[in-house]
Amino acid sequence: MKDTRQLNNKVIAISNSLYNKGLDYANSGQLTDAISVLKKSLRFNKKNIMARNLLGLLYMETGMVGEGYREFAISDQIQPLDNKAKEYMQKINKKTRELEKAKDSVVCYNKGLDFLIHGNDDMALIQLKRSVDLNPKFINATNLLALCHIYRKQEAKAQAVVKKVLGMDINNPTALRYRNGISSASVPDKGKNDVVVRKSKESSKSLLGYGEAFNRPQVKKLNIMTFIFIGMGFLIGFVVFYSIVVPPMASRHNNYLSERNAQIEEYQERQEVLEAEIATLSGDLESANQQVETQSQELQEREALSAVTLSLNDATDLMLDGDYEAAARLLFNMDREVMTPELTARFYQMIGRSYPVTANILYERGLSYFYAWSPNLAEAEVAFSHSLNFAHRDSHEAGDATFYLAEIAWANDDIEGARMLYTRVVEEFPNAHNHWLAGNRLDTRF
Repeated sequence: MKDTRQLNNKVIAISNSLYNKGLDYANSGQLTDAISVLKKSLRFNKKNIMARNLLGLLYMETGMVGEGYREFAISDQIQPLDNKAKEYMQKINKKTRELEKAKDSVVCYNKGLDFLIHGNDDMALIQLKRSVDLNPKFINATNLLALCHIYRKQEAKAQAVVKKVLGMDINNPTALRYRNGISSASVPDKGKNDVVVRKSKESSKSLLGYGEAFNRPQVKKLNIMTFIFIGMGFLIGFVVFYSIVVPPMASRHNNYLSERNAQIEEYQERQEVLEAEIATLSGDLESANQQVETQSQELQEREALSAVTLSLNDATDLMLDGDYEAAARLLFNMDREVMTPELTARFYQMIGRSYPVTANILYERGLSYFYAWSPNLAEAEVAFSHSLNFAHRDSHEAGDATFYLAEIAWANDDIEGARMLYTRVVEEFPNAHNHWLAGNRLDTRF
């Protein structure tokens, strides 16, 4: 029992030490390094609330809103009282517009990634620019935008995007790799470090602006044996020193030296025993770490499955009340990977009922903004973009929403974006009501 308690204390101490290191990284603007260290901290102690809350804040700071919210939810479940996580979730839920933008940013990022994988860098560029515009802190999308510029041989633009990432996350490995891959001729040396340092301080200030006063837990010394070895080393050194300095001029000196040599051998034997005990404790610690990691993963899987089940029930209630749009949005953001076969079948059945209705609702809403007495192109663009999230590829809403997005791009002087969107309507959406008109626009405007 005592050994188990000592082992648990060591595990907690390691977790607290890693949390302190992650906090230092976060304060210095090294967000990726901080996230990596905090994940290790939680593998040692999943109940380390300060580490989990800071990890959630870092996810929010880097644009990964869903991951940040999940960490806050787990933290609140582990410790419902005296926990900042609940306050963070309430703040997020109140900022509905910002939350909607963050979700749309992820959708655009996924589309851009898919386009880039399939070699369509034109459409990838449009989606990634939109993702970054919706959520400027989304580091993954910003890095992918830089990669897209590199593919298009636009090194100056890629360099500017990479600088933006390094301004938010000084040691971001992806951004550093892209910067090194860009030709040195396109990388201005003067003032480069000044820009990175200045922006990293602003990023750190924004991160800690969430209001959490993080304290450093007192970290217990992880290896008491270190002090034993230091003491032993002192004693051994003492013996060896006097054995060498004092000349063996008489038999009593020789006897003294023999005694000291015997003591050294005894100390060495003790050291070997202690090293063996340390190796045993290290093995126990590694086994405990694996057990903690397994239990943490099982807990997260159960929590995720429970959350999906509750969300499906909420979506069902919304559909029964006739609010298909809210139900579709809820279904759109669900994590499908954790679903059981039964939940998956139910999920797709609900999608088949809610998505077509929602796509039409959003498309008609976009038309009302577009053709209003005082047109609101910004809201129209949002509505048409959302409609594409739910429209079936063969439906007229998919093609016509793309057509009106092209019209809005033309009105906003985004000539290249308009051309690509008109081309998509002509080539990919033959069922669009505006299919012929899109071809006419290409012939007369370009």
